[in-house]
Amino acid sequence: MKKITLLLMLILGMQYLNAQTENLYYDISPNVSNVNHQEIMLYPWEILFNYSFPNLPLSYVAETDGDYFYVGAWNFTTVDTMIRKYDMQGNFIENFYIPGTENLRDMTYDGTYFYSGLSAWTGFMKMDFDNQVLIDTIPTTFRIRALAYDDDLNVFYGNCWSNAIKKFAPDGTLLDTMPLTGAYGSYYGFAYDNWSSGGPYLWGFSQDIPGHHNIVQMKLPACTETGFVFDAGTICYSVAGGLFTYPDYDSSRVVIGGVNQNKCLFGLELAPLAPPPVAFQVGGAVNTSTTILDAGTVDLYKIEFNTITEQYTTNIDLAGDYLFDEVFEGDYYVQARPPALSALAEEYAPTYLGGQVHWEDVSTSYFAANSYDNNIELVEMAALSGGIGSVSGKVFELTTDAEIPLEDAQVMLLNANDECIAVVYTNTDGEFSFGDIALETYGLLVEIPGKTMEPMSFTLTELEPGLSDINLYVTEGSIIVGIEEEFPSWIDHVSNIYPNPARSQTSLNIRLDEASRLHVRIFSLSGQQIQQELFELKKGQNLVNLDLQKLNSGVFYVTLEFNNEFTLTRKLLIIE
Repeated sequence: MKKITLLLMLILGMQYLNAQTENLYYDISPNVSNVNHQEIMLYPWEILFNYSFPNLPLSYVAETDGDYFYVGAWNFTTVDTMIRKYDMQGNFIENFYIPGTENLRDMTYDGTYFYSGLSAWTGFMKMDFDNQVLIDTIPTTFRIRALAYDDDLNVFYGNCWSNAIKKFAPDGTLLDTMPLTGAYGSYYGFAYDNWSSGGPYLWGFSQDIPGHHNIVQMKLPACTETGFVFDAGTICYSVAGGLFTYPDYDSSRVVIGGVNQNKCLFGLELAPLAPPPVAFQVGGAVNTSTTILDAGTVDLYKIEFNTITEQYTTNIDLAGDYLFDEVFEGDYYVQARPPALSALAEEYAPTYLGGQVHWEDVSTSYFAANSYDNNIELVEMAALSGGIGSVSGKVFELTTDAEIPLEDAQVMLLNANDECIAVVYTNTDGEFSFGDIALETYGLLVEIPGKTMEPMSFTLTELEPGLSDINLYVTEGSIIVGIEEEFPSWIDHVSNIYPNPARSQTSLNIRLDEASRLHVRIFSLSGQQIQQELFELKKGQNLVNLDLQKLNSGVFYVTLEFNNEFTLTRKLLIIE
């Protein structure tokens, strides 16, 4: 028995010495699949570069910032954990070592910092390669070998060999778990792809058979295999290592690349790349009919399909001018606001380019190049009479899960002619108030570009001089008024119907303390039931969508019956 053991040790020792002589070590999955998968090449990839690693062991992972390639490895000596820096033509620049980065695994880049998994331990590393320092080691509850960064959602994807893929936040918080349900596993590298048609995708570099170097396409968010697999052994034969993607603006194409361990750093054409958008400047002057405005702010809203996609703010300078430095082609609203708590803020309303105070009354401005003559003359507010009246409430952003107080929302008080007579902004709790106003008829309007709202009309009288506890809810496309009603204890809130008037669909937001069955009936003015539908509502926030496509235009009543014991009625107008 001793002789057999000694013989085995001798054989293993000779293999180790031979590996040292060849300067080759491999980090191989302990659970490589023995199934010979069928590879499906959906389209050919052009090989853009193939940089070999002659006589250089421990070349396992790579990543790029678009200016340099960084190739790394893992071991337990500082010499072997050096990171090698190359230019984009594959020319060696330097070696450097970052203390604390032992056991480097697949790397990814977020535009500023590089990240790597730890594999044998839970957590991942955040590194600054420009200054060659370790920024942080971020704990997780799972191991990470393959790693990719999703810059659309600001999240990471990671796994270790054939474990489930984890989606997690930059602070390490686990957001989702996606089990591997396809043919491949044994992943060493991941790369995120939001350029390819039909994406976004997560690409994995698998050590499974055939070849131990298969680039596998997975559709997000579930990480399901699409069937496309590329054999990277056709570039240079070795074992799968790290993987990366990056936009190459010089060649107008996206590159997917990786490392075949100890052999080569390669790059393939992944997809065509549209040229980066061209930035330009937009500016102008802000004034009243008698003077320039030498303080305050201007907001620039980019609008797509009546939805704000970007918002920028700049200050008005002492000369009354404003300027936005980096604007990209598209449709915009431009709104100037007088300085808060100033006399001008009491006399002039926030005004859009085009001379209106409400976004639906002004056309969008299309910008495609430098433009400096976008002058805004503030609209003078109509007279506000004093008195004992008051109105107050809150503005919330309404989601499917919660009501979030909306800070700095612009609330306008309108007179009976729909002219703006006062403006306030909500505080951190979403609260607003108008006090010391005359007993008259008014309108309330929350002004947010892209959000439609029918002004809320109300009248203050001697019997009811104050109106409080108004709740205004900002939804995806509109702003609705909450209705104060007496509900059972298990119903927290039922919104008004929105949009109203409606065409093909309308909705309600309902918040419950316990689950409930909702029976919705729609009646004509004559009392004839036209349509009905049942909904199972959960505890918490619920969005109820009503399909109106089968109804003609006209006025209808909508009844909402909860658990056959409590009923509300809403009025609905359907238009062509």
